[in-house]
Amino acid sequence: MPINFFLPTRILMDDGCVRKHAAVFKELGKKALIVTGKHSAKANGSLQDVADTLTAQGIDYTVFDRVETNPSIANVREGAAFAKEHHVDFVIGIGGGSPMDASKAIALLACQDLADEVLFTGPYTQDILPLLLLPTTAGTGSEVTQYSILTNDRAQSKTSIANPLIFPKIAMIDAKYTPNLPCAPPSIQQSMRSPIPSRVLFPSGATRWSICLRKKAFASSPPILRTSSTTA
Repeated sequence: MPINFFLPTRILMDDGCVRKHAAVFKELGKKALIVTGKHSAKANGSLQDVADTLTAQGIDYTVFDRVETNPSIANVREGAAFAKEHHVDFVIGIGGGSPMDASKAIALLACQDLADEVLFTGPYTQDILPLLLLPTTAGTGSEVTQYSILTNDRAQSKTSIANPLIFPKIAMIDAKYTPNLPCAPPSIQQSMRSPIPSRVLFPSGATRWSICLRKKAFASSPPILRTSSTTA
């Protein structure tokens, strides 16, 4: 089976990752825009860790904490305008899928004037703010993908910016931000969404690669979750 696997994102995973790899932030710029939601990054300590680390490294920063759940085009345009107003030169996204996807779009729109009609299709130049993502959930995997999924009110659906240009340069992963998450991570929930095997392991359009990953995720889940999913 042919596989074309491209992952340019540098992944740093460690206990206390942000503070241990503090010098990495200096590689990205001198002033950061921290993009996050209103509550979770403050509650789990990730925002404070990043802020303290930037200060210790002598890096200026500002915070855009108005990311919506399922961010809209208008929401990321607001973030991009904020980035321009504060003259930042890199972006740090903290949170789950919504803040991370918003961070990618903000990093792009801060550098490129793209109308709604071409936001999802391009053409794009190579201009984008460097991007570091810090996930605080274990579900979307947005910290290592080239996708930014936004609520497209005009189309009344979600639409993706899908381009290698928006791959994050760095992903920092630290499980200490996740102790209060639900017992079944979203990644496992996805693998158990409907009865096995007909509609989950072998959905329409599935490849042997995706089927293998779904089987592995399902087999790795706690027995009680496997039982509840197959009897649902």
